[in-house]
This record gives sequence, C-alpha cells and structure tokens, in this order.
Amino acid sequence: MHIALYPLLSVILFGANGIAPQIGIITAVFSPLVLMLYLAHEKRAKQYDIMLLVLVISLAVANFTLAAFFVISPLFTAFFIRYAQRNGIQTSWLHVAGAAALSFAVTFIIIYTFAGYREGLIEFTANSMQTFINAAKEVNAPMVQSPYFAQVENNLNQAALALVLVFPAFNYMYTVFSAFVSQHIFAKIKNVPTERFRLPDSFVWFLILSLFLIFAPVLYGRFIGINLSLALLALYAFQGFEIILFWMNRFNVMPFLKAIIFIFIFSEPPIILVLSLIGLFSVWFNFYGKPPEEEQKPSE
Repeated sequence: MHIALYPLLSVILFGANGIAPQIGIITAVFSPLVLMLYLAHEKRAKQYDIMLLVLVISLAVANFTLAAFFVISPLFTAFFIRYAQRNGIQTSWLHVAGAAALSFAVTFIIIYTFAGYREGLIEFTANSMQTFINAAKEVNAPMVQSPYFAQVENNLNQAALALVLVFPAFNYMYTVFSAFVSQHIFAKIKNVPTERFRLPDSFVWFLILSLFLIFAPVLYGRFIGINLSLALLALYAFQGFEIILFWMNRFNVMPFLKAIIFIFIFSEPPIILVLSLIGLFSVWFNFYGKPPEEEQKPSE
C-alpha cells in the first residue's frame, strides 16, 4: 500500500464514527495501528505529514468534536507508542496505559470542570436515551418488561448524569484497548519484541484507594472513584489476558480457535471482569507455572 494512503485510511477508520457509529466503534480500534505503520514507514516524508495535518483539519471542518477525539486518541496513541519504542522504554505497561492518558485527562477535565459543557452533554444523553426508550417500546422489546428499564425511564436525568460523569473511564477503556491491540499487531507485523503487560505491584494501592472513593459522601468524589476503578480494572484485564494467551500458546491452541476465544472474551463484560480479577490476583500468585528449564530439572 502506498504510504500516502496510511494517513487517509486512519482518518477514515476513525471518522466512520460520525457516519455509522455501529461500524465506526469497531474500525476506529485499528486507526492507531495504521498510524503506527505510517510513522514506521521508511518512505515517510514531510509532505505526508502535511497531508495528515490537512486531513485532520478537514475532519475538524466537518465535525470538530470527532477531529478533537482523533487527535487525543488514535493520533496521540500512535505517537506515544512509537516514541516509547524508538527510545527503548521497556516498561511493559507504560506503552499502553500512557497512550490513553491524554484522552482520559482531557475528557475528565472538560466534564468535571466546565459546568456548561457538562449540562449540554447531560441533556444530549437524556434525549438520546429517551429516543432509545421510545423505540424499544414501539417494537415491544423484551427489555421493556425489565424493572431496571422502568427505573431508568423514571430517573432519566440521573441516569444521564451518571453516564456523563463516568464517560472519561469508558473513553479510557476504549482508547487503551485500541492501544493494546495496535501495539500487539504492530509487533507481529514488524517483528518487534514486546514484554508481557504487567502493572507495577504498587498499583494495587491505587485500585484500593479508588474503591474507597466510591463510598465518598460527595457525588463527584464517588464518580472519580468509579472512573479510576474502571480504568485500573481495564489495565488488570490486559494483565489477565496475557496469562490466558500464555496458556493458549503453551497448549498450542489453533489460531482459528484463538480468534473465537478472543471475540468471546471481549464481547462479554462478565468475562472481562474475570480477566481483571485474574490479572489482579497475579500480583500475589504465579499463574505462569514453572519456567520450562525448571520443569526439565530432575527432582532431588
């Protein structure tokens, strides 16, 4: 593929969110990967960087919010990971966790600092939820019979507020997932060695602190705790995923079966929570077994 197509493809993959969000939420995951391949391309030159800038400006003219998220999410992710790789930063967790830090910080500051913007988001979310509720009632969807459905409908503004306040965590989880996938696929394509994702053991204390914040008497304090907890649990899920991947490779699971397992894992939230717990408990327990050289040693 010609190098000029990489920036264009990356913008298209992410920009699909503005046309068909159901498709865009999937294609945007691979936008950082395409940018990383572009940044690593041997024919990359100044004119192509200018072309990328023009594409971002064009996207901003069409949809400023989408362009802003493109800059703080896939663009920053690609540059951050490539910077870490080029400078030999070998910390296994920093490439991925740090790549989504800007996205989290920007959305968190905007939502928790600018009241006018937050109120606008709450109103937009409430209207979107009301539209969805009306559509569900028209087709008599099974969820309409759920008591939770009625509770959400009766407390629409509170539900919208909760969704808006927890958006930084959801945005971080999506961005960090995209970074994790992009880094692993890039490493496979370019044959770049990578370490298993593992957070420092001290991060357990940050998770414990965030869980305590959930019980804070202040509303925003509780949601700050929820945001931090969800973000950290997402990172521990990658740690748990590395353990599952290790054992699949250990037992030579076929690639096709691996793909099915991956799709099942990342499409079922309860399974992701189990992965988070596996990753968390790996801080205290060794889930990788003995190294092969130790297993081959005769017992004394």
